[in-house]
Amino acid sequence: MIFDLQDVGARFYTYITSLHRVMELCAKHNKKLIVLDRPNPNGDQVDGPVRHDDKFKSDVSWHKIAMIHGLTIGELAQMINGEKWLENGRQADVQVVKVQNWDHAKMYDLPVIPSPSLPNQLSVRLYLSLCLFEGTDISVGRGTDWPFQVLGYTNPVYGSFTFTPGERHGMSKHVEGKGAMNYGIDLRSLNPDKQKFTLKYLLDFYNKTPDKTTFLLDRNFLISWPGQIYCANKL
Repeated sequence: MIFDLQDVGARFYTYITSLHRVMELCAKHNKKLIVLDRPNPNGDQVDGPVRHDDKFKSDVSWHKIAMIHGLTIGELAQMINGEKWLENGRQADVQVVKVQNWDHAKMYDLPVIPSPSLPNQLSVRLYLSLCLFEGTDISVGRGTDWPFQVLGYTNPVYGSFTFTPGERHGMSKHVEGKGAMNYGIDLRSLNPDKQKFTLKYLLDFYNKTPDKTTFLLDRNFLISWPGQIYCANKL
């Protein structure tokens, strides 16, 4: 088996869950797995809580690692084996084809986008912070040409920048604020290399919300989804 997917360095990005499941199958059926390693475009940072409790385990929080884990896909494969996280403590026969001429301090602009919702380097860098809005009705730009580069909602209280989400090929059919004028902020002029994980966008929109009891669709979302216990406590 060969595993070759471009991860983005967040525990809730499900390519690493796919890696784990492929390793499980290879270990179960005595097949060798070759992992073609790739640079982590957010590999210059480690942040957020580690998931400790298995009751929060899900496809978007599979491993007991920091939310922003800083690992390459090959490093994580070796960690899964080393920590014996596979079922019954099994280990897969894994060969990692290592990344050359890159280290965790180097910025890396992806030559191939990981998904239609992450079309450029800025979206990949902002994704770590903006994906926390998945627990709200706030639009992160899905259904526009700038996913994970704009933020808004159908209330002018959130900002003067406007956009109207629709549908885009390859993106999720569920689009917050679809067909309506959204008011918010435009992040497209930011320098990608200077973006790191932050709660400032989430807290800013929360503070601007007139009725704060309606901000989170489910208060447990930030706990049970990416394990963001500290986020939920702040809100």
